Amino acid sequence: MNGISLLDEGKLVSFESGCRWHHVYAALHPHNLTTVGGRVADVGVAGFLLGDGTIRDVNEQTLPDLYWALKLGSTNFAIVTRFDMTTYPLLDVWGGSLVFEISKGPTILQSHVDYTAKLSSDPMGMNIIGLAWEPVQQNYIIWSPNLYLLPNPCPPLFADFQELMPEALLNTMRVTDPMSIIEEFQAMAPRSSRVQWFTLTLKADAALLWDIHRKGVEIFEPYLNRTGFSWAAIFQPLNHGFAAASEKNGGNPSGIKAEDGDLIVVLGLAQWSDRADDEILKEKVHEHWKWSESTARERSILHPFVYMNYASSLQDVMGSVGPENLARMRTIKDRYDPENRFGTNWKGGFKL
Repeated sequence: MNGISLLDEGKLVSFESGCRWHHVYAALHPHNLTTVGGRVADVGVAGFLLGDGTIRDVNEQTLPDLYWALKLGSTNFAIVTRFDMTTYPLLDVWGGSLVFEISKGPTILQSHVDYTAKLSSDPMGMNIIGLAWEPVQQNYIIWSPNLYLLPNPCPPLFADFQELMPEALLNTMRVTDPMSIIEEFQAMAPRSSRVQWFTLTLKADAALLWDIHRKGVEIFEPYLNRTGFSWAAIFQPLNHGFAAASEKNGGNPSGIKAEDGDLIVVLGLAQWSDRADDEILKEKVHEHWKWSESTARERSILHPFVYMNYASSLQDVMGSVGPENLARMRTIKDRYDPENRFGTNWKGGFKL
């Protein structure tokens, strides 16, 4: 299930669901093409096989209701066997990593919030902020992976970060090909055999982002010397323009609307190596999640959406989309899987 082929004179790329994104990018690279996909090379991409065993080509024209639902499908509607995606000319990009001392946190987080607001006028960039415990250095750092989809060094979108670059502990920003950037992000992303995480969606507010980090420092301080332990609070932009753009392509069931304003998706996580630490560290991640969620709610900053790819098994992903979207998803499921085969035979995932 890892086949890749070009269609329609290279305007589309078709790839099967067993591929990882580096397979797709590498196959397109000799043709000077790329497509929209994962920013970390080793992430999996994951027609459709429906509950009655039939195989369908699902898109906005053929089955618009199922196409809409599958954007938050989890293990409810179908098994994905193939994706067909638009290709784009492969151009050099500007990107890389910036690493800062943790004391720069409030300034950098405000720059991240300001950057998020700018994305409606220039959606070509990616800026992520991770405040993390670095176990090798035994210190907290700020890691910021960045990307701009044109070979333009320091575009206005990144003006705030350009001013901060002289203070960076590490600066790999350069003009290069996208594969180089993706491989760098893959190499710098920490890995561990045991991990627990949670997610929140917040109105863009730098003060709360910093407070989430500070609360994590307090919660995890007693466990910093546990074998293989690290933890991070990672923040990613969700500009209001993304929701508007999604509506032009069939919409989605997330419940996010352009009028919600600019949002930030939070990923809180901890990683460790010793099985004996499972119970206590899962408990501490849960404590961090609950504090962050309740504080955001108290400050009227919490948005209900729960991003499925980062969600804890304890989070209500499907309920977060709102009653109207949830009812529509259940109606669609009943239409394509009337015997609930995916509900009873496919374990795991977030169920309707």
